[in-house]
Amino acid sequence: MDIKDLVIPPPEDRSPELVRLNTRRAELASRYDEINAEQRTVHAQAMTAAPADLRKDRVAALIEGARFEMPPSAREQLSRLADERRDIEEAMHELDNMIRDERKAASRVVSAEFVDVYKQIAVEFHAALLAAAKAHAKIGELHLSLGKAGVEPHGMIDPAQHLFGAPLYRHNDAWLVIRSGVDDGHLKASDIPKEFR
Repeated sequence: MDIKDLVIPPPEDRSPELVRLNTRRAELASRYDEINAEQRTVHAQAMTAAPADLRKDRVAALIEGARFEMPPSAREQLSRLADERRDIEEAMHELDNMIRDERKAASRVVSAEFVDVYKQIAVEFHAALLAAAKAHAKIGELHLSLGKAGVEPHGMIDPAQHLFGAPLYRHNDAWLVIRSGVDDGHLKASDIPKEFR
């Protein structure tokens, strides 16, 4: 089995609700962009729509330190657009949360379809790790036997020291993972040497 050959469906293929939520989110985002464009248009119209004498009055008022007030219709339009924009922002935030939750649920459904593949790989991994850890323990036994005879093991560097830790130590990383493989059902307890159980 080659993992590259697996056809893994996207979460949307298993959740019509996720498709609906994504579609609604995209519609709201589109309306949000429209509101921004409308606001720019209303601002531009308010700045250019005033009659020339009103503009003179506005400029004179600004020179005197008074604020320019937009015509009421533009103010009302912008207020309405700002309210709608705020509501859309809140709705999109809620939709983002709903999409996240639905994506997790749909991902669980898709993942469940590949549990058997995962178990095969995990069994293969734990078997290979067990074989490597047993070989590593043999290196440790050889070093120990040489040491008992007063011989330093020159040229016999432990190739897995950095990966597994001390070769005859029951609690090194490899044996911890191997025992968790037994707990997960990927190995049999009888496969593990008694001294490392």
